[in-house]
Amino acid sequence: MKALVLAETIDGQKALCAGARTIADEVALAVVKGAPETGVADKAYDIELPAGEPVENAAAGVKAAYDAAAPDVVLVEPTPRNKILAGLLAAQLGTAVVSDITAIDGDTVTTMYFGGLAESKQKASAAKIYTVAATCFDAAEATGSDAVEVIAYTAPAKPLVLRATKEVPAQGADLTKCDVV
Repeated sequence: MKALVLAETIDGQKALCAGARTIADEVALAVVKGAPETGVADKAYDIELPAGEPVENAAAGVKAAYDAAAPDVVLVEPTPRNKILAGLLAAQLGTAVVSDITAIDGDTVTTMYFGGLAESKQKASAAKIYTVAATCFDAAEATGSDAVEVIAYTAPAKPLVLRATKEVPAQGADLTKCDVV
């Protein structure tokens, strides 16, 4: 079995690659707009995105990484940018993203809803694309090589144009790392 991890943060890359290793024999890591962590996957893909381009314009690079890895499952760190890319990939593959996975058991995944008061078990029928919190795989260890392949930027036929940005200062706690909320 093969897994592709789409992650943004260093912690997310390590945790999701470690978790992917528990369900797959071969793990590939794809990172948009940032260098992939080495030593956590069998292969890493550095998807180029020119400065000033919105992340949506990297969809072709994510699809190229998917095609190169030929995964059975895609694990996505649930950041706003990666959720967009996961949705765009799912649309290209004719499937859907299953969000907020708390457990994976073969082809069956568990998701929580109503603020964690209830859970649902689902079985994917097409390409499996899941957003997964890094805490889903607490005890797993990441292993891998230093092989990184750069995927050149491919401009979309109808690119999104970024008109302006405003820096928002980060504040507050990372709830995924808290013992109690």
